[in-house]
Amino acid sequence: MKKIVRQITSGSFLMLVSMLAGCSSGGSGSGGSGATDTTAPVVYNLGIDASAWDPVENNNTAVLAVEGNRYKLFIEFGGTESADATTDPFYHLTFRIHDNDPTSYPVRATIDGIVKAIDDQQAVSGDFEVRIAPNANSVWVAVLDHVDDLSISVGDTVTADQVIGVASPAYFEFNLLNTSEQRSYCPMQYLDPAAAATYEAALSSVMANWESYRGDTTLYDEGTMGIAGCRVDSGESS
Repeated sequence: MKKIVRQITSGSFLMLVSMLAGCSSGGSGSGGSGATDTTAPVVYNLGIDASAWDPVENNNTAVLAVEGNRYKLFIEFGGTESADATTDPFYHLTFRIHDNDPTSYPVRATIDGIVKAIDDQQAVSGDFEVRIAPNANSVWVAVLDHVDDLSISVGDTVTADQVIGVASPAYFEFNLLNTSEQRSYCPMQYLDPAAAATYEAALSSVMANWESYRGDTTLYDEGTMGIAGCRVDSGESS
């Protein structure tokens, strides 16, 4: 797309799994005709279970992102990545989560709504990009990129936390896109208020634990983040 260790104990890791695997949601979106809907959706989860973020399982640096030779398992929204130390970094206007065993990580719908589009990327990356809109008239879509083994089709109604596939080999990405602005937004800003504080604490822990695991406290610039995981609030999609 266009874009621990301080050792994590089994108890704290299970807590992260519980917090990030998904929250119960309200009713589903609906189709129909009418005026354009500019209301931003409520986000109920981050698309992939927290077990994908366990550095014990994901310590194969061959599949991890590089930021000037600095490996990152989770790339925050607005985080930079380089192919190697000599390549100019570019911004990721998504959450990117790298994994080693994609079949272990189900991808869940992050909002209630309808499946607006499925982009077949098999010729390029061997997977699919799924776009879920709150309703047929909404300018917003939740973009779940690099998904395999889809269990949904275009036009299907989905509810948040519903499993729609599995994470593609190497990594999975999630962002919110306002199609009228062609602008991507950090999903943390739109989390269900009942879960927002829990998710923010969990992401802060993920970043701190990953820095501890790698022995580099500069991997994430947490001081610049208004919300954990969001280095910037939004950015233009190309």
